[in-house]
Amino acid sequence: MCTAGGSEVEVADAAATALRAYQIASEREHEGRIRDAPVRRWCRVAEKAVVALQSVLEQNAGHVRPETLGVLVAAAGAFAGRETLAGDVGALLAAADDAVAAEKMLPGSFAASASAHDAQRVLVGWRRFKEADPEALHANRIRYAPTPAALLAVLQAAARALRDELDPQTVHDIVFGADAVEREVLAAEADADADLAARLAAARSALAEAKKEARARREARDAAHVAASRLCLQGLRAMDEPAPPPDLAREAARASEATAAAAADLEGAMIAKCARAWARLVRGARVFPDPAAVAATLAALPEARPPASTADLRMIERAVLDVETARASAEPHPFPSTGKNPPTSTADREGLFQTKTKEETLDAYVRRWLDASPAKARAALEASLATADAGAGGSKAGALVAAVRADTTKVRAKLREAILAAFEGETGW
Repeated sequence: MCTAGGSEVEVADAAATALRAYQIASEREHEGRIRDAPVRRWCRVAEKAVVALQSVLEQNAGHVRPETLGVLVAAAGAFAGRETLAGDVGALLAAADDAVAAEKMLPGSFAASASAHDAQRVLVGWRRFKEADPEALHANRIRYAPTPAALLAVLQAAARALRDELDPQTVHDIVFGADAVEREVLAAEADADADLAARLAAARSALAEAKKEARARREARDAAHVAASRLCLQGLRAMDEPAPPPDLAREAARASEATAAAAADLEGAMIAKCARAWARLVRGARVFPDPAAVAATLAALPEARPPASTADLRMIERAVLDVETARASAEPHPFPSTGKNPPTSTADREGLFQTKTKEETLDAYVRRWLDASPAKARAALEASLATADAGAGGSKAGALVAAVRADTTKVRAKLREAILAAFEGETGW
């Protein structure tokens, strides 16, 4: 927001300079190449701009945006440990506190509109200033501490944003930053008047509840990721092994059921990966997913956070179409129910995977080889297969064997050996 005199523009420019200085410091800190003079200069420029802009708040002429304040505080805190900069950093932090603690709930004020990342940056800046060398701060007579009003605004913003935040690093920084200033919050609550003390206590309680919810949400998402990752692993096993492993169907069933049960805690991208795993199981081993598990997993897609991207939705659509097409064109071998006794004999277990005809076996190996081949080799094999299907000479098995013999890469060695062992020398195709 641009205000009278261009103050917001000045603050935004100072914030951009601060962010760049912070990035350079992170990159070159071990080289000792960050000089104090430019850092001191932007600290003072930013402080003057923030103070000037805050002086016109009473006329509702403008405000410092929460994202700008967050960048300033975080970048300033990164330099709090430098003895010659501590005074300038403390002055900038104090000016930022006044902007953060603006009592008027304007549409763009910190308490009303700060995001989780804004609260994260302010709390990180405060924590870094507190972790700076206390002897250096004492020697320079730096007595900065967040004001009670600033603490209240940041705690309220953090409690509000933390309930919906999913990024683990952001949640971690907010939680640890709030813990770092807990002593200051308690001291401010004890010294404040009754109204401010009650509001601080309410904000502290709300943040504690939000932290519990965030922790439970993270644990649920971690468990959902474990289940989905196991399902993806079974898809990779179906594509990578020359023959389906004996325990593939059973493990895929368990992973699919666990994923369906935890689908509400998955993000859209992970649901797309699960759909790809179903397609891989069908293409590589003719193992079909349980329709109920598929429906339960996809039912969580509209409410997934973060939502599925356009590419994710296309992946899901293509995978589900592949599964349903294969299910309609062949006798399915569904996942066995984990609630019943599994097959005991080797013949029963192998019956879950083996196809009934040589044509089906050939089609399965053709699909696997096409999926594993680079674009140029895949196009050449598809042309040969089209010629064989048209009856213009040759056979599908011959085209596949010729393509396999021409390949010499190690990455497809196991699949190449399995195909040659199954089809080389066969006649009557």
